[in-house]
Amino acid sequence: MYNKTPDVYRGKFSFMITAVSPYLDTIKSIKSGIFIEAERIIKENEREILNYLRYDQLFDKGIDGTGKKMKPYVESTKRLKRKTGLPSDRRTHFQTGKHYQNFYTEVRKKTLEILSNTRAKNGFDLGEYLNLNNGGRVYELTKENNDKINDEIIFPKLIEWVYNQLIS
Repeated sequence: MYNKTPDVYRGKFSFMITAVSPYLDTIKSIKSGIFIEAERIIKENEREILNYLRYDQLFDKGIDGTGKKMKPYVESTKRLKRKTGLPSDRRTHFQTGKHYQNFYTEVRKKTLEILSNTRAKNGFDLGEYLNLNNGGRVYELTKENNDKINDEIIFPKLIEWVYNQLIS
């Protein structure tokens, strides 16, 4: 008859702990630092991340964070856009490029937010105006772009960071 004694279990368990124990402090450190590292990765890659919103969503497609087309330009704005060689068939929120340059990222409560510093000296906030008049989700990433940023930028760099923490 096969008899499983507590000594056998203790022996197996003791071996596993011995193999893992040198990494426990490192794993705890990784766990406590992973969001700080993710925020660092976001800041380091801010321009690339913002370009998903600036160009893929707004300029190329004229869509908001839900993937919905924004309201079309009024006819006078369409004429101005055509005259300057800019797209007039979709709302891009691009005229001189200054608005796009004012986009920036912040991480709040473990969530990436894209904001725009567009308040004029007179108190008028272009970004707030554009957002309110176009469904309120102009500065949000679509699910598709959010997934791309996670899969192509943040996650691979986090994996590399975790790996480097484990081998150092």
